[in-house]
Amino acid sequence: MSRLFGRTHSQKHFSGSSGHFSRITVHCYSRRMMISLVGGKRKKFSKGQTPDRHHSIEQDPHTCKYGTDRLLKIESSKLCFMSRCFMSRDLTSLVKAFTIYVRPILEYCSVTWNPMLKKDIETLEKVQRRFTKRIPGLKDLTYCQRLTRLKLDSLELRRVRLDLIFTYKLVFGLTDLKLSDFFVLRNDARSRGHPYKLFLPGCSSTTRHNYFAHRVARTWNNLPEDSTNFSSLALFKRCLNSNILVRHCKIYYF
Repeated sequence: MSRLFGRTHSQKHFSGSSGHFSRITVHCYSRRMMISLVGGKRKKFSKGQTPDRHHSIEQDPHTCKYGTDRLLKIESSKLCFMSRCFMSRDLTSLVKAFTIYVRPILEYCSVTWNPMLKKDIETLEKVQRRFTKRIPGLKDLTYCQRLTRLKLDSLELRRVRLDLIFTYKLVFGLTDLKLSDFFVLRNDARSRGHPYKLFLPGCSSTTRHNYFAHRVARTWNNLPEDSTNFSSLALFKRCLNSNILVRHCKIYYF
């Protein structure tokens, strides 16, 4: 914990029947990750937990830059540490370790914290790019070829998929959040495409244009009706293949 958050911030250590653990305020976490909080509220969470950043982030392109750089530094050190710890060079084991220990941190709360600039997208992608290049036998291949060989998707494409999955949960009431707080369903039966299209309000700022409600509404409305199954969440996830989502990525790796 001290290596991740630093020793300069207030940390309280406890030892009891549940073992040794640490507590740190969300304020300290947000200050190190350069993420601004709304309302000035502070919460405490235990080691192994992560702060709930939903409804509490104002995404600014300049703030996002410093947060992305900080995240890159942390995940790069984790990637190096993982390479030293795992003696096996087995392809399946290395990919499994990366998807368990490194990639979830890069994708945490991506619905609200999503880079909008291409340089920030590339910065996050560098972590997976370095990992795939370190695998024996794949060094001379391009990043696209390495992803195909390892059966992995780019991090940007995965963020697009996570946006759509969260939107599905909102539209069909699979979450405690209210749909009306984010979207308005269009009741225009004459429109082409699937019947669950969202109303897209106008905006005059780039930051608002890349906000979740605007960003995902454009992608959601363009889902093909013939190849998208809305009957269940599991079937909907199966329909979100790379061929459909790649057109909504700013940077193409295919």
